[in-house]
Amino acid sequence: MPAKKRPLAISDVINHKTVPCFLVLLILLSPVILPADPQNHLKDFDKYIAHLKEEIKKHPKNTEAYYRLGVAFDESGRYEEAIEAYKNVIKINPRDIYSSYNLGVAYGKLGMYKEAIEAYKNEISINPKEPDAYYNMGLAYGKLEMHKEAAEAYEHAIKINPLDADTFLNLGIAYGELGKHKEAIEMFKRVLDRTPDSAGAHYNIAISSLRLNDRESALKEYEILKGIDPQIAGKLLAEINK
Repeated sequence: MPAKKRPLAISDVINHKTVPCFLVLLILLSPVILPADPQNHLKDFDKYIAHLKEEIKKHPKNTEAYYRLGVAFDESGRYEEAIEAYKNVIKINPRDIYSSYNLGVAYGKLGMYKEAIEAYKNEISINPKEPDAYYNMGLAYGKLEMHKEAAEAYEHAIKINPLDADTFLNLGIAYGELGKHKEAIEMFKRVLDRTPDSAGAHYNIAISSLRLNDRESALKEYEILKGIDPQIAGKLLAEINK
């Protein structure tokens, strides 16, 4: 079962706190999806799901059918059923890394972050060189406000894939939440090395600068942001003027 490129689903959120707040980049890496069947192109999930269930009745140890069933449930928003399908794969083949990964994604979509972490840990125990599992585990720890563990997960992801700007950004946010603002700024600068127009990196450099009582540096980032994203620049100016 070949690995597929895992696309990103991006949601940028501003956290409103009494102290200057980070611009949080929440990117949950998506499930691994097998090459589509012709029935998938029809977007007739009910028919496709019924077909897979019939296949499973005939061949109850067919892990590929269970896996495809999980993906079909996942894509149609039926995450509880997707979880059960992925669990069935793992019962038959405990070393199926794709189902462990997708199980973590499905748990994350339901806000079941502790369970998601365990699923990612299972994948990592089998395939310790998988940066996506560490990355999503970092997100789950962040949701639980376990920022030290989140930072450690992102650090592992970077060791495996040192070119991913989103991981550096989220590691910077985790450092910031731990009060390690100098380290956070370094991570945000690493983002800018790869994506100079990253509004999130410029904004978060400014926020960490404010927490270090460096208003001058924050204002420099504001001037840059005005030319990249005026809306985020306005939010930053409000933070600077508090």
